[in-house]
Amino acid sequence: MTETEQAPCRAGAIRPNSHKIKQMRLEKGWSQLELAGQAGCSKRTVESIETGNCCYLFTIQGFAKAFGVKPSLLQLGTTKSEESGPGRFEMTFTLSVSYETFDQSEDLINFVSALKNLAASHHPMMPVKVNVGSTIVTMAMDQDTMFEILNRLYTPLPPELSSVTEISLIGWPYHLQRLQWLIEGMREFNQTFAFGDPILDNGLVIVRKPANQQFRIA
Repeated sequence: MTETEQAPCRAGAIRPNSHKIKQMRLEKGWSQLELAGQAGCSKRTVESIETGNCCYLFTIQGFAKAFGVKPSLLQLGTTKSEESGPGRFEMTFTLSVSYETFDQSEDLINFVSALKNLAASHHPMMPVKVNVGSTIVTMAMDQDTMFEILNRLYTPLPPELSSVTEISLIGWPYHLQRLQWLIEGMREFNQTFAFGDPILDNGLVIVRKPANQQFRIA
């Protein structure tokens, strides 16, 4: 089965031109580890993508920057962005898995799929960054999706999201004020949550309680 005949990518991911990526890496004389360093991802990500596994646009953009080419040269087909507009929210998810073993292909796609299921929303949601050297995933989404996720933090996370240890919210002050109203409402119904005021400059941080996998807002 050729790359173009493979099954469609899940959760908004795209199909990389794995043959082109590997060819350009070899032309540069780089090992997979060296390309990973240049592209800002793990070696495991390079291995996965060179076998033709799907990934997200920001990962392709990292490879394109490393090679000095346009991202479109390193992907198959066209890209339909699911990112929200300029007023989008960004939530960062800190995972307990190590950066070296985290794959921005299948691992990230599985994470995004589980997060979409948690939100039970058809609104746009897309990963836009994984911090280099740490497994912190930044997701772009709209306000409705953000509130759907927060509303589901009353209960333990599903096993597919058990590696999440911290959530940070980034948004405009007006949105964070609306979130404070939500927090006050949640406090009335669930005394196991410990709430603090949103930090308007740095975002709202939500940390999991290890004992029962519920979250508290710190």
